[in-house]
Amino acid sequence: MQSEFSMQYEDRAPAVRSESGLAILYDQLSAPKSAVEAIAEKRPFGLAIFVLILSVISKVAAGLIVPSNAGVFSDISLFILLCFAQIVITAVFTILAASVYHFAATNEYKLGDVRVLFILISVCLLPDVFSAPIALILNWLPWANTESLWFVSLVTLWIWGVVLQIIAVKNYYSISAGRSLFAVILPFILLSALGMGGFLLVFTYLMSSIKALVG
Repeated sequence: MQSEFSMQYEDRAPAVRSESGLAILYDQLSAPKSAVEAIAEKRPFGLAIFVLILSVISKVAAGLIVPSNAGVFSDISLFILLCFAQIVITAVFTILAASVYHFAATNEYKLGDVRVLFILISVCLLPDVFSAPIALILNWLPWANTESLWFVSLVTLWIWGVVLQIIAVKNYYSISAGRSLFAVILPFILLSALGMGGFLLVFTYLMSSIKALVG
């Protein structure tokens, strides 16, 4: 059984809504809930890939602009390679995140489509598109604390993206904000648990090796 939201939007023909890709992106910035509804109906996979690629290029290009990173990506071939590698990594992590979100947000009463969720999460990367413009503006500022402003800008963009993901999961699966928050932070919890488990294994192995050498 699908959730009410899924039944309301996913079973319709994609042509029901007339929103263009630009209109969806505008809604994503100004009215995220409307963007979720439009994406659930239209399933604009091409728009999702476009936003994902553009967000990655903008973040990597920001490294060309920020004074502290100037020269690191001066080689255009290296820049292209970094963009390609980051696009692949971002796509893989977005797919994994969509799978985890879907697992955490659904049950027998509230089903959704993980493919639609992938599109929603990809479009939630839209704030990262502002990385290069912000870096360009900061590069023009004569202030000495440009690096601090750049760090604050990156954190702000990241928080904005996370909030958009919470809104997307909440409205697509018709769940509470708390459960949506849990679904979004679940990958971080799993990664932290894996990292801690790996650290404990390595630490235990080293301690046993030291005891064997000493004793």
